[in-house]
Amino acid sequence: TELGAVYVHSQNLTDAGLLAMANFQNRLRDLNSLYLYQTAISSRGLAEIATAAPSLNYLVVSSTQVGDDATRYLRELPKLSRLEIYDTQFTPTGVDRLLRALPELKVVWGK
Repeated sequence: TELGAVYVHSQNLTDAGLLAMANFQNRLRDLNSLYLYQTAISSRGLAEIATAAPSLNYLVVSSTQVGDDATRYLRELPKLSRLEIYDTQFTPTGVDRLLRALPELKVVWGK
């Protein structure tokens, strides 16, 4: 059975935890939505998800260490159409760079 959406709200989830999730590549292949709230992940953790979940089109990242350098990993998600980032390490410059790199991406951003 494939997963359509995954919601994670745990300060215990780290980049290593995302790597473990990504190792279930066959299960995440058709993942459409991923919600990461109050986790200990960084931008690097998104690299694993980009590889494992090529169908991801909706990503919410809130209260994490994800920041400007996540752009290089988000570019690897060909179907990503909406990104919501709240209380992250993104700066206005980083969000602008993200929008230039992915002009079709709808970004909702808040501190």
